[in-house]
Amino acid sequence: HLLVKKHAPSTVPFKVCYEWAKSKVPKEDEDGKHRALLPLHGRLTAYLLAADLSYAGHVTTPSESDVGGAVFTVGLGSLKGLRDLGLLPILPTPVEKQQVIQAFTTVFRYLNRSLKSEEQTRMGFDAIMVEHLLCKYHRINRDVQRRHSTEGSGEEDE
Repeated sequence: HLLVKKHAPSTVPFKVCYEWAKSKVPKEDEDGKHRALLPLHGRLTAYLLAADLSYAGHVTTPSESDVGGAVFTVGLGSLKGLRDLGLLPILPTPVEKQQVIQAFTTVFRYLNRSLKSEEQTRMGFDAIMVEHLLCKYHRINRDVQRRHSTEGSGEEDE
């Protein structure tokens, strides 16, 4: 609510909402540790919250650069999807934020050029959807590799 008031009459920028949702605040204790502003919310939940608020119209639509930055910060499935595609080096090689943004932008722009307008509309094509796609791509790729590696070994499928 405070974010909305602060940015009124404009819509809250996606990056501002995301940074706010994953921010930490000083504890009241003398130990000086920090805790999440929103308890039980990590980086992924903060991103998903900002994305949902964007779809609800309370937060601006994120650019591919915004989402690419979130992919770097969250560091989970969609980052692994970019690695699986060969757009980033494989683990344990570290990557820089700008590399991730560039790789994400490459995928986004490729799909944007390749998909017909009608296809994009039907699937709700946007940067948030592409992040979700990369996460699912990694999961499917991992599962296919696991099944392939167990073929003929006598192990049953999971």
